[in-house]
This record gives sequence, structure tokens and C-alpha cells, in this order.
Amino acid sequence: MLSMYKPGQGYWTRMMSAIFFGVLVAGGALWLSSQIGAMNIAPASWRYTVSSTDAFTSGTEVELRRSGVQIGSGFVQRVDGDVVELDNVLLNSGEPASAVDALVVEGNAPVERTALQIVPKFERTYLQGGVAAGTLLIGAIIIFWFCYANKKSSEFLIATEGEMKKVNWSSRREVLGSTWVVIGISVIIAVLLFVSDIFFRWIATSIDLIQTT
Repeated sequence: MLSMYKPGQGYWTRMMSAIFFGVLVAGGALWLSSQIGAMNIAPASWRYTVSSTDAFTSGTEVELRRSGVQIGSGFVQRVDGDVVELDNVLLNSGEPASAVDALVVEGNAPVERTALQIVPKFERTYLQGGVAAGTLLIGAIIIFWFCYANKKSSEFLIATEGEMKKVNWSSRREVLGSTWVVIGISVIIAVLLFVSDIFFRWIATSIDLIQTT
């Protein structure tokens, strides 16, 4: 079982590292979820609403037709009212399930299809949530191991915080003074360059080295 190594030390470096890696893991989980949302999930069954279900019984093979031409086949899984649910559906390449306009049982007349409902094998939302949750859980375990449980990485983060405490940070007054010095020097240099440009341009113009329009 994972346990925290030296829990009272390196608080800030450990916490900020955990937050940084946590943001990366959360972004990865969100990306994976969006990728799964764009996937085409194979359907478990096709529910065709038909004009008559008299010819359909469970296990019967059915021809799927469009404009009188067979474009696929399937097997009756169950019949519910005016709905025939098919599984093991095979359609010709490039033919969508919605292209079917009639269902035919051998020896019977074609039955018109009036509606279609495609039932997926599982809800995409559940898969997205499961993958995101799994990614976050695995990421949290890895982050905890790296920042708090592993001896080498924990010692590194603890030592980093120790070194940071030795840094002599400038006071607010010193920072403001240095900032104004930098701004002043930048302005002076800009003015000198501007004056120099005008001076040398005047000289070049006076000796006809360049022409002004």
C-alpha cells in the first residue's frame, strides 16, 4: 500500500507539482473522452418499424431490400408490436441501415419499413465517463507515488523547497527601484538612437549620399 514519505516536509513543492501534473492528467482525460465521443460504436441491434409483423418470428432470416434489390440480411431477435428487432445484420459495403425500405422473409411478400431505431451495444456516455474516471484514478495514483510515496522523487522535491528557502528575495522597494532604473535606461537609449538617426540622416543628405523625396 502506498504511504507518504516524510509527510511534514516539502509541502509547497509537492503540492504545486501535484497540481501541475493533475492539470495535465485532467486534460488528457478530457481529450480521451472527446475522442471516444467521436467514435462509431457498433450497434447491438436494429429495430425496424414495419407495416405488418405476421411473417416474422424469432430466429428467422430476413432479407433487407432497397427498391426491390437486396442490400443485406439479418436475423429476427424478437418481435414487439409493429417493431421487428434484428441482430447479426450484414449490409453491403457503403449501405446505411436507413437505406432499407422493405424487409422480406423467404416465401412472403415484402413488408414496408416505416421507421428505424439503431440500438448501440452500450451507451457512449458511460464509456466516456468510465475512461475519464479511469484515467483520473490512474493519474492520481501515479502523481501520489511520484510526489509523496517514492523516496527519490520526494527527496528531490524536499531538497528543492529547502534550496528555495535559501534564496534572498528582493524587497518590494528594491524591485520597484530596479524597474524604474530599467525603464529610465531604456528611454535614454531610445532617445539617443533617435537623435543619432536624425543626425546621420542629415549628414548623408548633405553630402548627397541619400536623396529624400
